[in-house]
Amino acid sequence: KTIREYDLKHLTHATYKHGGKSHSLLLSKHAETKPSSDLYYVPATGLCVRYDHLEQRAEALEGEEAKSEEAERLRGDEAAESRRKAVETQLRDVSMEKNYPFGACAVYVTGGGDLAVCISSTVSKPRSYWSGRWTSEWVLSTKGDGPDSFSLKGKCDVATHYYEQGNVQFRSNREFSVADRKTSDLAKECIKCIAEEVFKYQDDRHESRRE
Repeated sequence: KTIREYDLKHLTHATYKHGGKSHSLLLSKHAETKPSSDLYYVPATGLCVRYDHLEQRAEALEGEEAKSEEAERLRGDEAAESRRKAVETQLRDVSMEKNYPFGACAVYVTGGGDLAVCISSTVSKPRSYWSGRWTSEWVLSTKGDGPDSFSLKGKCDVATHYYEQGNVQFRSNREFSVADRKTSDLAKECIKCIAEEVFKYQDDRHESRRE
């Protein structure tokens, strides 16, 4: 249970095989078909995956085993899935390679019809004696003042470990909130907004270190 909780909290990134290809799996509470089931829905492929947290092994389910009411719920309706796919595509194609080259991402339809945007990136540089982890979760809601507005709430957690001379660990986190932002392109503006909030957070960190 402890390993499982760690994986979900830190958005552990795993991979699984299907159709002769390797696919990404982000372990998140938003992907659980039901609590403590170890079954996760992957929106990008529409598959359910069983993950063994102890063995760190993932397996895509096939046929009737992959079908469940919980998985259908996570797929959302056609309009929600269209928004989800657009946001995930924008995040992956525009932001990930530039800002999180070692990371993984996923966007989910939540039970209330909002979108959950998850980003996880872990870097290990043993030759340089440091490692680091970034995780962030954002909830995108379009229930604001009309169809052309959205609100965004998020949180991030950063951990850095330096061990060349001694053992120095740095932890930081922040919560974010953006209310009723107008847009004609939800996916583009959402990812732009996330990038702006993250930039401000990182800029504040740099300023605090200089003081």
